[in-house]
Amino acid sequence: MSLPARVTGGGIALRRGTLSVLIVVLLTGCVTYSAVRYSPMAETVALLREHRPVKVNVGHFTMRNPRGASIDCRLGAPIQTPDDEPFEDFVRKAFVAELVMAEVYSEGAPVTLTGVLEEFDFSSVDGLWRITLALASSNSRQLTVTEVYDYGFHYLGDVACRQTAHALTPAVQDLVHKVVQHPDFAGLLTSPSQTDPGGSKTK
Repeated sequence: MSLPARVTGGGIALRRGTLSVLIVVLLTGCVTYSAVRYSPMAETVALLREHRPVKVNVGHFTMRNPRGASIDCRLGAPIQTPDDEPFEDFVRKAFVAELVMAEVYSEGAPVTLTGVLEEFDFSSVDGLWRITLALASSNSRQLTVTEVYDYGFHYLGDVACRQTAHALTPAVQDLVHKVVQHPDFAGLLTSPSQTDPGGSKTK
C-alpha cells in the first residue's frame, strides 16, 4: 500500500499522485510552447517547379479573427510561432519559402497572391489543428482549402500542449501542399492578361 507523502510545516497530507498533478499544473501555467521553424517540403517544391518559368509574388496574409502571436492552450499556456510573430505571417512566410526553393518567387512578378485565414485553431483535447485558407490572386481568381491535421491526444496538459506546438509546422506544410496540388492553383499564377474578364472562384 502506498503511503501518503507529507508536506511539513502545514500539516497537510498529499498523495504523491496529487502532488504530481499540482506540479504539472503549475509548470503548464507558466510555460510557453513554440512551434518548430518552417522548412519547405520536397513534394511541394517539386509540384511548384512544374510551373516554371512562371514567377509569382506573395502579398499580405490576414486572419478573419486575429489571434495575435499566440493562442492559449490548457491552463493558459500559450502556443506561439518560433519568432513570436503573428500566425498569418508564419503562414505567409511558409508560402514564400516554398516558392523561393522552387525558384518561382519574385517580388516583381506580374501576379501577387494574398491570403485570409478563415479558420485557425486547434483542440489539444482532440489532438487536431484546423486551418482554412482563402488564397486570392491579383488576376481575380481564388480558391479555398481546409487542412485538418491530426497529431494525437494526450491526457497530460504539458505533453498535449507541447505536441500542439510541434504539430503547427507540419500542419502548415500540409496546408501549403494541399493548396499547390489543388486543380485550380495553376489559374492563380496566370497573368491578368491571360485570365477571363470575370475571373473565377473555386472552393
